[in-house]
Amino acid sequence: MRCIWLIAMPATIALIALAQPLVITLYQRGEFTPESVLPTAQALQAYALGLLAFMAVKVLASAYFSRQDTSTPVRYGIIAMISNMLMNIVLIFPLAHVGLALATAFSSWVNAGLLLFGLMKLQLFSFQRSFWILLARLLIANGLMLGFLWYFSSPAAQWLQWDSLERTLNLAFLCVGGFLTYVLASFAAGIRIADFRQ
Repeated sequence: MRCIWLIAMPATIALIALAQPLVITLYQRGEFTPESVLPTAQALQAYALGLLAFMAVKVLASAYFSRQDTSTPVRYGIIAMISNMLMNIVLIFPLAHVGLALATAFSSWVNAGLLLFGLMKLQLFSFQRSFWILLARLLIANGLMLGFLWYFSSPAAQWLQWDSLERTLNLAFLCVGGFLTYVLASFAAGIRIADFRQ
């Protein structure tokens, strides 16, 4: 689970912070007009909110499978699917396509939460003090990475004016710079490989 936090937190932040640059660089050409950028970026940001939960479900479900328990993850998955459908109905009218993406992210958190609390109820999982210390350090590292991305990222209007090469180079700079900032900030915050062996 700790490795998931290490990977999913910065990935989520990067996808949210760089949603428009990513969409513009990858898709904005031909019939994909500038007017299509914002709705697509908003959907990407909504899906990104569920990334950590998507990854956690895979890990948490395997804990049940290792106990030869296949029915519990299926039951929780059905509950999550029902919550997804209900949230679709609630969110599609005020938020349109973004509501559908948010409903998917929400249902993934429902699924992950049920799996997690199920393992805690069986006393197979618990949050130790070292986890909260690690989480605090990760928040610091992710905050510094977000600061880098916000400081160096240009407005969407500027991205739309650049050609494909300029977009690619600027996106590469942000991705590499953000990654290096995250790695260095994590190390400076006291995060070590040994933290993920527990």
